[in-house]
Amino acid sequence: MRASFININNQKNEGIDLTAIWRMPLASIGTLTFETQHTYQLTQERGLYEGTIEDLNGLLGEPEWVGRFNTTLERGQWDFFWGMNFVGSTSSERENGGNTSTYRGEEVRVVLETDDVIYHNVSVGYDFDNGLRAIVGVSNLMDEAPPQITTLSTDADNVVSTVGNSAFYSQYDWYGRRYFVNLTMEF
Repeated sequence: MRASFININNQKNEGIDLTAIWRMPLASIGTLTFETQHTYQLTQERGLYEGTIEDLNGLLGEPEWVGRFNTTLERGQWDFFWGMNFVGSTSSERENGGNTSTYRGEEVRVVLETDDVIYHNVSVGYDFDNGLRAIVGVSNLMDEAPPQITTLSTDADNVVSTVGNSAFYSQYDWYGRRYFVNLTMEF
């Protein structure tokens, strides 16, 4: 049977979003800005057919908590940025009936949960007098890899999404550490 997102019978999402910004002028240093944004998902249910409600909240690819925290110091023509992207822990053990499975007739332990993941990003920007703005930075500074989980398929509707043994979900950084330079010009 093919269970897809075509004609979903029932879907319910509830959560809490939080956004906060705090700017603080520092006498001879510049302006310090803290910005944070978080989403805490309370309910995520889906029913493809009448009476088939699934609780997806907290499963692999559906973390209950995601967020970011950014800090910027602006000083004259310079700005210094440090930010974190946070992805909460997940587990699909309840969907599998625990942390074991059968492989070639033997019971084996499987990894169907992830820990919290934090990605750090830094950059330095400079505004030139001629309207040119330059930014140099590093994304995923600590070279944090996606979480490692077991590739597992128990039936057509219960497939863990992996590439190799890495969790293959949109919240995770697939590129690793990368450096960038951004030049823009105002006319």
